[in-house]
Amino acid sequence: MSTLFNTLRSTTNIIAHRIRTFASQTKTNDTTTQLLYQLNKNISHLIRTGRLTEARALFDSIKHRNTVTWNSMITGYVQRREIAKARQLFDEMPQKDIVSWNLIISGYFSCRGSRFVEEGRKLFDEMPQRDCVSWNTVISGYAKNGRMDQALRVFESMPERNVVSCNAVITGFLLNGDVDSAVRFFRTMPERDSASLTGLISGLVRNGKLDMAARILIEYGNERDEKDDLVYAYNILIAGYGQRGMVEEARRLFDEVMSDQGDGNEGQGRFRRNVVSWNSMMMCYVKAGDIVSARELFDRMIERDTCSWNTMISGYVQICDMEEASKLFSKMPSPDELSWNSIISGFAQIGDLKRAKEFFERMPRKNLISWNSVIAGYEKNEDYKGAIELFSQMQLEGERPDRHTFSSILSVCTGLVDLYLDLFASVSSMGLQPWMGVGLLFLQRKGKSTVGANHGNTGCGLMAWCNCHFESGELQLGASTWFPDSQASWCGLRQ
Repeated sequence: MSTLFNTLRSTTNIIAHRIRTFASQTKTNDTTTQLLYQLNKNISHLIRTGRLTEARALFDSIKHRNTVTWNSMITGYVQRREIAKARQLFDEMPQKDIVSWNLIISGYFSCRGSRFVEEGRKLFDEMPQRDCVSWNTVISGYAKNGRMDQALRVFESMPERNVVSCNAVITGFLLNGDVDSAVRFFRTMPERDSASLTGLISGLVRNGKLDMAARILIEYGNERDEKDDLVYAYNILIAGYGQRGMVEEARRLFDEVMSDQGDGNEGQGRFRRNVVSWNSMMMCYVKAGDIVSARELFDRMIERDTCSWNTMISGYVQICDMEEASKLFSKMPSPDELSWNSIISGFAQIGDLKRAKEFFERMPRKNLISWNSVIAGYEKNEDYKGAIELFSQMQLEGERPDRHTFSSILSVCTGLVDLYLDLFASVSSMGLQPWMGVGLLFLQRKGKSTVGANHGNTGCGLMAWCNCHFESGELQLGASTWFPDSQASWCGLRQ
């Protein structure tokens, strides 16, 4: 009896130990899975925010990766069209899934060029298994590369087609300007969805066939029982009319075809506008310079979004009515970067640099457009010192200039050269050599070396003299005495 009891106790202890071990391993596995899930999220976030180098560093630091980790990194390279790096990762993957194959194939087709297209097709043929995404990727890829004949052959060879595949063919025809084939294919589709119509209307608008788009939209709308999804296609057509200055046609579509909730017309084959409908119609008026009609629509809107406010503010900025623009801005629930930049640019355009700078300083998060707007404002209003000081501040705060920034700064330099020449004429009798050097340095940067010859020396000789003295610090001192607070800016400009 004692032996049996001991055996049972021993067995119980073994089972308990195994349960504890299993629970511990399960807990460890759960922790590892959660950690990897978070790391994968971090990689995706870095890729979405354009920090691909950091994403790769994080990827390399992960010892135990899963398929999602690899696919996320491949996605980053495909989006940047760095196909060689994407392919290297794809080839190194210990285990590929169908998403991995679809990603690399889409990457090759997006790069354009015969070599990439052929490699994409080769990979497609090598796939162990395919899904609808695989087929649609190749159809779209051929279409984007102008190979509609091959796209159609792939479509015809599909074991099972769906509405997405048909939509890809329609989009392909429209991308290649074959409007008639797109419409014929649309009419013969056994099944259509709202994306079919929206894609067709969008393509017709891009190809300038607005009247055809309107006819198809009305014809197709009359056939459908559920009409709410048609609003997206109507919005595209309204915007298309506006882009071509056909405001009356846009307003007719807005008024006659689409109705608001509660006006008693829902049962007559009409449907409700959404906020995009209102915004599109307002943009039509703003583009045409009819700010009164745009404001009338804005005031009638029951629901507004940020785009509604920005459209109206930009309209007032466009006609230089900054008083009304600033009133609307002050009432705006949540201004975004576009709202701030519109106001800053507007005040700069009318020469009110004080107000422009005030809004600029109040802006919660400045971006490159904000800096460029205010610098351009100072340049256009010939406040060269202010422009250079802002340029210096911009770099100190870590914002990298672009071609628009340098365009403004080069214009500032031109203005300073002209200013220098005027000043030189009045103070040359005082024998201030550093001033001459500073001016000649700017002329050198602008390529106007012939001015040197007009002052009794060869242009090349004076340019060499100018550079020599600037390097020695003599002309830097002259520049800093002209603008005592901007020595760093001047030194930055000569780089």
